[in-house]
Amino acid sequence: MSRSSLAQAIYETALSCGFDNCGIIPISALDGYKQRLQEREEAVPQSRPVYQDIEHLAAVRELYPWAKSVVVCITWLGAYRYPLSLQGLYGKAFLLSPDTVPDCEAHRQKLRFEAWLAEQGLRFEGGETNAPARIIPLRYAAVAAGLGIFRKNNFFYGEKGSYYELEGYLIDQLCEYTHECRLRPCADM
Repeated sequence: MSRSSLAQAIYETALSCGFDNCGIIPISALDGYKQRLQEREEAVPQSRPVYQDIEHLAAVRELYPWAKSVVVCITWLGAYRYPLSLQGLYGKAFLLSPDTVPDCEAHRQKLRFEAWLAEQGLRFEGGETNAPARIIPLRYAAVAAGLGIFRKNNFFYGEKGSYYELEGYLIDQLCEYTHECRLRPCADM
């Protein structure tokens, strides 16, 4: 399968498995992450302890030398209504992500996508949701794929705001499927 047809197939399969959008970038597109991390630490020095915990994400190429591309999938969570018992609480999306509720349809869709990747003979690692400190700098990868932008608060914003679940996979084939993001950055006051 050619690079472009592989990228198209991954994109279409991700959408058919319930993701709202999907982008694919070469692993080299993550090279600027370390600099972004340093810029954030300099801009907000009190955040240094948080960013030190995720510095390993700048070494994806060294830690996974077989990886050639990053597949980033996004799902908008804005239509979801939390139970009243969780209203007003922080971090509720972590409690209800597909990884923590294995019987939900979103989890089954994720497993179908991963099964499809395996059926294609792709080596992959990841599938992490709402856990930005595992192996891939998800927000950075999503922006690099053109799925959204960073705003001043350093959150990822897609077309419908910031309430997205991000999921990423490293794959062993080189391919690319990027989008042109037309979102405006925050206005300077």
